[in-house]
Amino acid sequence: QIAAYLSSQATNPGDWRAWAPHIWFECFGGEGAVSCPEEQIILSDGVNQSFTYEAHDEAGNTATVTVSGLNIDRTPPQLASNLPETQAFCSGATLPLDFSVSDALSGLAASTVTFNGETVLAGATAPLRAGTNTLTMDAQDIAGNRTVQEAVAQVNYALTPDFPPEGQPVDPREPLPFHFTIPDACAGDGYYRGAVGELWFTGPDGAEIPAQWADGRPGNRFEVDPFQGNYTFNADVSRLAPGLWTARVHLDDGNNYTTTFILP
Repeated sequence: QIAAYLSSQATNPGDWRAWAPHIWFECFGGEGAVSCPEEQIILSDGVNQSFTYEAHDEAGNTATVTVSGLNIDRTPPQLASNLPETQAFCSGATLPLDFSVSDALSGLAASTVTFNGETVLAGATAPLRAGTNTLTMDAQDIAGNRTVQEAVAQVNYALTPDFPPEGQPVDPREPLPFHFTIPDACAGDGYYRGAVGELWFTGPDGAEIPAQWADGRPGNRFEVDPFQGNYTFNADVSRLAPGLWTARVHLDDGNNYTTTFILP
């Protein structure tokens, strides 16, 4: 006779296993030595799988045992999305969310999809923001397999800079002006006014410091002309050490723009 034993039992609806079960055997009776199957590891995914094994003794007598009803799903849910990797900024722009969440065997137990932290449904349209836009998909099947995947759409400003000429000497007695505009095809006059820009300086010693306004106002953020759409920062360079300086303009889309100037 031959008996088969499973290494573990499933505890979810449908008795799905998310692992490769082991089967071991006990053989007894018969005439003389009995040949018993070695321990088996079931690696195949599938529904209601059956496996038959045989034992035999020296006299040629045989006995069989069948292990049936094995539901094995070791494959995590399948996630797919189709987001543009990069896209030019356009105020008020939206993005159709094209994604899918599926599971071919045990089926989905739970799934959550968010876009920039907000729960969304496939086919929905979501607003795009400057910088990184993240679609996060999280799904678990009935067997217990889980998949988490992110897709990113980067939206960049099309900056038009008007900075001091690269690598040229500047007069420390005068404010150093930095200007830029952000074209916006979705705006009535073609310019975007809602960006956040900061100005930073790196000196000969390699240390980066926030720029200071020449008129003494606090902070290192650009100001925008509400009528012309021009971003401006008039920097005080009178207290900076002589040498080569690097100016870095950081925008809230995550991008940086640099130029250098020389203080005598």
